[in-house]
Amino acid sequence: MKPKPAVIINLLLLLLGVFILGCSDEEEDTQDQEIQQVGVSEVNQLKKGYWVAQVANIHDQELFTKYFEASSSLVERGDYKVICGGEVKKTLEGDPMLLGVVLEFNSLEEAKNYYDNEDYQKILKIMGEDVRKTVERNISVVEGN
Repeated sequence: MKPKPAVIINLLLLLLGVFILGCSDEEEDTQDQEIQQVGVSEVNQLKKGYWVAQVANIHDQELFTKYFEASSSLVERGDYKVICGGEVKKTLEGDPMLLGVVLEFNSLEEAKNYYDNEDYQKILKIMGEDVRKTVERNISVVEGN
């Protein structure tokens, strides 16, 4: 028997309430003090940045594979971390995509600026002067915690 949506919502609200109640005032005060000590701009720099990339079509599989293999060196040296990636299993809204990946950067600023990174640009050029002739994709930068 499937639970009713109201039951699921109440369960989620209960879990959220337990999480909120689990944070003591002392912990919140400590976090507030830490934020005040480092300042707002530093706190913003501590927030992670993420690339959310989706591939709609690959026009040149050989060049795309070379690009993909070369980019692994950037992961190995720690430029970013691959959170998840692979074949899209289901498209819920929008145009269908073949592949998706989420990359984590140490900061939002790093994620926003990484596309122009000299080493990344060298690897990007593997796909040619116009990347769109090799692959149709979207890359977005989002902020995390």
